[in-house]
Amino acid sequence: MSQCRSRSEIDMFRFDEITHTYWLGERRLPSPTGLIKAAGLYQYEDTPQQIWYRDRGSAVHKACELFDKNDLDESTLDPEIVPYLEQYKAFLKVSGAQVLRNEEPAYHPTLMYAGTIDRIYLMNGRPVVVDIKTGTPEPWHGIQLAAYKLIAESLECGTQAMKCYGLYLGKGEYRLIEYKTREHLPSWMALLTLHAWKENHK
Repeated sequence: MSQCRSRSEIDMFRFDEITHTYWLGERRLPSPTGLIKAAGLYQYEDTPQQIWYRDRGSAVHKACELFDKNDLDESTLDPEIVPYLEQYKAFLKVSGAQVLRNEEPAYHPTLMYAGTIDRIYLMNGRPVVVDIKTGTPEPWHGIQLAAYKLIAESLECGTQAMKCYGLYLGKGEYRLIEYKTREHLPSWMALLTLHAWKENHK
């Protein structure tokens, strides 16, 4: 399934940060998280507590992103975020991971969906896909990573069998969990198929 993008396609692809939508020309592309939510596999209630957890997760993601870009002023961090960043630093030190791609919106050139992969690292001499989480492991995380893996392999233009991990940051120790995406890929392909059916039978 791995294919490289043409220059013209890359120029047509865009991510709208305000609406958090992905586009290839005038065509809106579905995202892994969007399809997982639509299938009812990810439950989110718009309560004050859930909003707080969501905003904290976003702040942790941004801190880690800026840290990797050497553009983070740590003195400005909310004390609530500091322990998560420290765990992220510990992960980088222990794993020796080197950032190849950082929060980069991308799309799959044949399956026509898009998402933002948290990180593609070089670990032990091989590129790997990592999704950063501040909550606890959930069953749908494997499906999300299976979708990101296909995009990542297409970005690397032929790289196959990339390993995928969930990096769970907390105020204690981080957890790095490998997801065997071959177990979750059929579920992701089923979500894509269902989405295509809905689009064809509006």
